[in-house]
Order: sequence, then C-alpha cells, then structure tokens
Amino acid sequence: MGSGQKLEVLALAYKLGNVTEASRLSGVSRNTIYRHRKLTKQGGTESLKRQETLSLHQKLILTEPLK
Repeated sequence: MGSGQKLEVLALAYKLGNVTEASRLSGVSRNTIYRHRKLTKQGGTESLKRQETLSLHQKLILTEPLK
C-alpha cells in the first residue's frame, strides 16, 4: 500500500467519523488505520512512506570480511 492509499483510507475514516466502518469499506485493518493515524500525527505524511532497509545480501557485503 502506497502512502497515497494510506492517506485515502485516513481521509475516509475522518469523513465517516468511524474507523471500524472505514476499515470494513477499505479492507484495511483497524489497527493499521490507527497506526497510520498515529504516524501522521507524529511525523506528518512523510512518515507514511516506506522506509528502506538493507537486504541480507547488502548487509553481508557491508560486514567485515572473515579472517
């Protein structure tokens, strides 16, 4: 789910005034909506963007070679 879709679900919940109903209509769990709402309040819409993490392969390349 992209940050645009997350914002749409949050807008739906706000419009309906009911997270449970927004969850049912959008197919997104209530917990997810509450988590996204909390992230938005704490860090704005930028906080909804996916965070890049290193893959296992990238981590292995960055570690010190075995001796």
